[in-house]
Amino acid sequence: MQPEMKRYLFLFLAFSLFHAPVFGFESFDECGVFEEVLKRDFDKYQFNEPDNGSTGRLFFKYASSAYSFKGPLLYQRSDNGGVYLDILPEWAYEKYKISPGAEIFSINSIETRLMDDEEIDALVASSEDKKEVLLVSIFDEKSILQEFEIEHEDKQQIYIPVELDIEHISSVNSVNSTYKAVYTIVMEWSLYGLESIARDSFKRAIRNDIFNQDELDNELNFACYYSSEKFESLGLWKPNVYFSNLISQEADSYKDSFAIFVKYIPSSLNELGESQEVNYSVLLLQDNQGVGTFQSYFNYQPFPFDAQDLNFTLQSSDGMPFFGFQSEGLAKSFHSAELYEWKKKSFDTYASYSPNIFGGLNPGITFTISIERNYVYFLTKIYLPIVIILFLAYSTLWVKPREIEARLTVSVVCFLALITYTFIIDRDLPKLAYLTAMDFIILYSYLFAAIPTLESIYVNKLSINENESGELIDRRLRIFFPLAYIAITLFIISFTIINHPSAVEALRFTT
Repeated sequence: MQPEMKRYLFLFLAFSLFHAPVFGFESFDECGVFEEVLKRDFDKYQFNEPDNGSTGRLFFKYASSAYSFKGPLLYQRSDNGGVYLDILPEWAYEKYKISPGAEIFSINSIETRLMDDEEIDALVASSEDKKEVLLVSIFDEKSILQEFEIEHEDKQQIYIPVELDIEHISSVNSVNSTYKAVYTIVMEWSLYGLESIARDSFKRAIRNDIFNQDELDNELNFACYYSSEKFESLGLWKPNVYFSNLISQEADSYKDSFAIFVKYIPSSLNELGESQEVNYSVLLLQDNQGVGTFQSYFNYQPFPFDAQDLNFTLQSSDGMPFFGFQSEGLAKSFHSAELYEWKKKSFDTYASYSPNIFGGLNPGITFTISIERNYVYFLTKIYLPIVIILFLAYSTLWVKPREIEARLTVSVVCFLALITYTFIIDRDLPKLAYLTAMDFIILYSYLFAAIPTLESIYVNKLSINENESGELIDRRLRIFFPLAYIAITLFIISFTIINHPSAVEALRFTT
């Protein structure tokens, strides 16, 4: 793991520690004292400015298992064993134009498939320490190997660890590619100098005999909670992270709260027996909750055999957000999602850049839940009735050609019934500028529904002239009609599934 990522992984681990018992101190206003000392030393530490970390040149994509407490923290690997690029820092992306998600074949002429994660980290860290050029070979979108010499630059970057929890997805609207979800965004960060504020706050408590010696030999925590307005009055810097694909927010559903967690760590001996001084740490937390409607761009061409992605994209105008590793938010969001017309397939994360109004780039991260449509519903509730109507029209082939009125009555009524039925089901289908697999099935079903009417008129004319070829045509169509319909149906379904990556994966293996 890269050093900067290790630092922010610590923030998430520290956050869990801060959720150990948090005590208020009797007869002592610890939050009031903390705010007083903060105000006194505000200009000294410039708390209205974020902390900048040294930026690396390569950030690798982690496997989905990394976003669970129980899962291993491993890089995602291709079938060939290579690793994937998660994202480049903004300066490197603008200079080299290497897209996030590209497969990295080699680093400094060593193939990534031959190295484990620790060896890759060590190789990159060594180049960073020595400020050497990184020679990186990457497969582009056309699987062509390209080489880049990524130079070292002393740049600073603001990193924003984010915890996202999609608590509930209430509906997926296929007509306009939207979905409603209940969400929680938790951002955690620290600011240089707040440890000194914590130290002076605890010293004042000690001078007031708030703690006895036994208490000072153990870790002590306290937390201060704030509304958005109260936190703004403190003047502390806070990250600006927002959903870029949120199209509407339910009124009165949005809640924004803040907390400051302060921790006292007593002196102790480390593994080498060396004495460690008393330490203090401070973690800032922002909790956003709401109910919103999100939008993705669904590909409906394989409909109703389509698979779609529900995207939740977070962007920031003042830093690089990333999902915290080994936290339960993303995995929990996936496993708790209940989608009655869809089946959950997997979840993933990826990073990206988007242009802003100032001509620059805003980094973003996306949490994706891949889903597959429950096509059985459409086969049984929509397609099966169409087949039944067609075979009722097909039954006219067993009526004598001379019985033109009976044949036309059945075939025309079936044709009108098919048209009426497809108008009824049209409200459940997306309105698109292109034809889906279901559209093709309905269109050629119209054609097959019209054939018995036309055929009845033709064979009746032959029977008037006492020509027995009409009955021969009927006998042949009794075999050809269903076989042709079934063959065309299978062809359309197979062609759609094979040629569209957004088709249901399970069906792709059977075609």
